[in-house]
Amino acid sequence: MVGNKPAHDPTNKNRIKNVLTWAVNNLHQKINTYDLANRAFLTRSTFDRHFRETMQTSPHAWLTKVRLEKAQSLLASSNVSIETVARSCGYVSALSLRISFKKQLGLTPGQFRKLQ
Repeated sequence: MVGNKPAHDPTNKNRIKNVLTWAVNNLHQKINTYDLANRAFLTRSTFDRHFRETMQTSPHAWLTKVRLEKAQSLLASSNVSIETVARSCGYVSALSLRISFKKQLGLTPGQFRKLQ
């Protein structure tokens, strides 16, 4: 027990789940860990701890993964510009998408698109 609540409070899992759903539906916005914590009505450090317990990764790593998955989907299924893909996934520019894409996946968005 922590205070009056069990160590694995199901309400925190529900908060995390609700925040994840919101984030996936709003990836086009600039979202950071503080935004997610505020949506969960938790401090950033408490949110980070519960998020890691629930998802086995950090909020930042999860956001990057989800953004890149959406970018891959858009690149594979549409002909919209890479700039448009970047903004649709919450990146400020095509360059920031390119840097993240290359770092995480080993190729650029343009190279990925050509392989599809």
